[in-house]
Amino acid sequence: MTSSVTSGGRSGPNAVILAALATGATAAEAAAIAKVSVRTVRRRLSDESFRLQVTDARREVLDSAIAKVSASSVSAVQTLTSLLELAQPPSVRLGAAKAVLDFGIRLRSEREIQERLTAIEEHLATIERSENEKSIFKS
Repeated sequence: MTSSVTSGGRSGPNAVILAALATGATAAEAAAIAKVSVRTVRRRLSDESFRLQVTDARREVLDSAIAKVSASSVSAVQTLTSLLELAQPPSVRLGAAKAVLDFGIRLRSEREIQERLTAIEEHLATIERSENEKSIFKS
């Protein structure tokens, strides 16, 4: 876990609570880890600023995990590719082929969704700019 996840501008029990919650602990688990009461954790969570820090820290943890998975993807694809070789038993080749096809279909689908979402966001931004320009001229 990075220091930015644990610090968040806070120290002591607050940093421990933040780190615990960011990595999936319940309020009770975070309290036990930080050696504070569950009530203290709930009180921290009632603070919007602290909740936003937890959300940001969770995003950092997830981004870190995604980066690690992405970094190992090339190796995973190479492994699957080697399992497609004729020297492998048919059941192994079949499993590898299914995994490669499934992965390829999901990647293609996710890329298409991302491209469509980007186009929608760009279109909405154009509409918003147009509406802002209209409101300026009406004033």
